[in-house]
Amino acid sequence: MTAKELVYRSLGLGRQQAKSQHILSAITGLSRRTVREAITSLILDSDALIGSSTEPTGGYYIISTQEELRAAIAHLYPREIEIRKRRMKLEQTGKVAFAAEDNHHEQ
Repeated sequence: MTAKELVYRSLGLGRQQAKSQHILSAITGLSRRTVREAITSLILDSDALIGSSTEPTGGYYIISTQEELRAAIAHLYPREIEIRKRRMKLEQTGKVAFAAEDNHHEQ
């Protein structure tokens, strides 16, 4: 059985049955990183409806209703914005930090 299959079979149906990365790792015997990569692959490559929640009992779950889908999507927006801000700041700071190096290579 593949990592994706193991992870998918270990997910609960609905947000109330969400399982943390740590729990999924323990259930499947996979590393937390492999679990995270399997979740991403299931969503991007297999069209799986998998949501995540950061509530105290949060984790990953199979989306079972339109409301859960809306909540899962809404949950991603703030994270997307923060990641974009970090990327843009690194690009800006990196240009300044390595400008002298770039000028040296151009000469």
